Amino acid sequence: MQLSIPVPFDGGCPCGAVRFRGEAVPVAMYNCHCPGCQKLSGAPFAPLVVLPLARVRMTGDLKRPAQAVRDDKHGERFCCARCGFPVLARSDAQAEVCMLNVMSVDDPSWFHPVADIWTAYAQPWVRLDRHIPKVHKSPPVLGGEVV
Repeated sequence: MQLSIPVPFDGGCPCGAVRFRGEAVPVAMYNCHCPGCQKLSGAPFAPLVVLPLARVRMTGDLKRPAQAVRDDKHGERFCCARCGFPVLARSDAQAEVCMLNVMSVDDPSWFHPVADIWTAYAQPWVRLDRHIPKVHKSPPVLGGEVV
């Protein structure tokens, strides 16, 4: 299946106070099952695109969540200061990349995950896509190792 990823692509939070433009093809696309993504998304996993931080243009006010997510697997998270929607995360191990929540992209129809990550924390009732690799913890592009 050949996907056409629009570059640039735009997105933002639901209230419109934060907007961004991704100016590169994603380095990777993941379904993240870590505890932090579960808590902040209110879902069993969060679909993420990984981009070079230097290729993301952001407008609006971002803030860290009021309550730090216990056992968070991503270094820093940033949410819209007005509505609290999780927009961006950064890895401690790979400061040059960021992860954008795909559901904040205006047209996420091109998203195609290349792996399920942090599957050590996947909810037992979630059916993982058998056609993509499973990474027990962090993938190499985020400074981890495939386990």
